[in-house]
Amino acid sequence: MLRHAALTLALLATAGCAQISGPSAEAVAACRAGDWDRFGENDGRLGIATQDRAGLFESCNSLGTPADLAAYQTGRARGLEGFCTLENGYEIGLSGRRYDGVCPPNLATDFLQGFNRGRAERPVGAVLGEDVRVGLGIGIGSRGR
Repeated sequence: MLRHAALTLALLATAGCAQISGPSAEAVAACRAGDWDRFGENDGRLGIATQDRAGLFESCNSLGTPADLAAYQTGRARGLEGFCTLENGYEIGLSGRRYDGVCPPNLATDFLQGFNRGRAERPVGAVLGEDVRVGLGIGIGSRGR
């Protein structure tokens, strides 16, 4: 029985390594779907940097189904039009989310204006990563008496 358990663990460890080294199931599905225009548009709407997809593009190449980068970039440009707005910049700045510089120059000015305004209007506790409902320092609030 102990021998059976050891063999099972060895097989699981080997399977885990094989799974880690190869493309993920999600990558395989994305590569085979091949709707790169729609995939790029979605990435643009979410503000995902192109370099964040380098691993996926490499996985597709290794699977023999290379990404259509032209279609991806066309869709991404459309998606960025929805992401790189004054309003969205404000929401991202206010929420404290990171901005990866993905907006093209013709859209960046409005986005950054909103982003900077949102950052400036964040509550002090949110900027410090604290819960603003709790005292903001030693001696403030009910515990500091």
